[in-house]
Order: sequence, then C-alpha cells, then structure tokens
Amino acid sequence: MKIAHLFLPLCLILSAQANLVISEFAANPDDSVTDSDGDSSDWIELQNTGTTTLSTVGYHLSDDPEVPSMWPLPALDLAPGQFLFIFASGKDRNIANQELHSNFSLSSNNAYLALNQPGGAIADSFDYPEQFYGFSFGHGGYF
Repeated sequence: MKIAHLFLPLCLILSAQANLVISEFAANPDDSVTDSDGDSSDWIELQNTGTTTLSTVGYHLSDDPEVPSMWPLPALDLAPGQFLFIFASGKDRNIANQELHSNFSLSSNNAYLALNQPGGAIADSFDYPEQFYGFSFGHGGYF
C-alpha cells in the first residue's frame, strides 16, 4: 500500500509536463506569409503540447544533424498549447517578442530539421521528403 501512495504522485508529476514540438513547417512556401521586410521565407511553427508552461532557454533549431545547436531560440515562456512562429530565412534574428528568423533556410528536397533540448537531446525531428510549393508539412504529412 505504501508503494501505491508513492507511485500516484510520481505519475501526476510526470503527466504534467511541457513538451515543445515542431508542429508544422514550410520549406517551399507560397507568398501567403511574408515577414516585416516583405519577404516570403521558409517557416517553422513550434508548439508547447504539454500541460505546463515551458521555457525555451537552451533549445535550438538545426537543419544539420552534425550541428545540433545551430540556432538558439530566444528566452521565452510558452503556455500550454501556445505556438511560436519562426521564419527560416537565414536572417538570424532571435530577440524575444520580436519577429524571429533562424540563421538557416530549409531545403525543399529530402532534408532534415530538428528541435534540440537544452543539453543537446533531440526534442523533435524530421527527415522529410521533397516539399511541394505552397504546402506545409508536419507529423500528419502535408497541409
């Protein structure tokens, strides 16, 4: 009976976690989304799918498995369900609460994209197929 009393609180703690994932990205976008410079760029959307607020401190995006810390996310707190939109334009802008731009662009032909946790472990990644003009991609396929 004592083990059950210890196990239940541990299960509750583990179920109330924050999980940052790549919810969707576009590596061959149309001109429907433009940045403040008027440019249409590749983009990446992240989401906190967990049940607690998550800090982005120490998270990185990369399009190269050999360089997991390619672009650091700015320090932000994301509430459960909240999204974070990042242009993958190569403009390298990562100031919190401003328009975000990674320091790399996405390839539209059989490539890699990863979100890496503090410490370097992969939080979410894609080895994705050819991307079609005007479509985005995520865990459910093309959108």
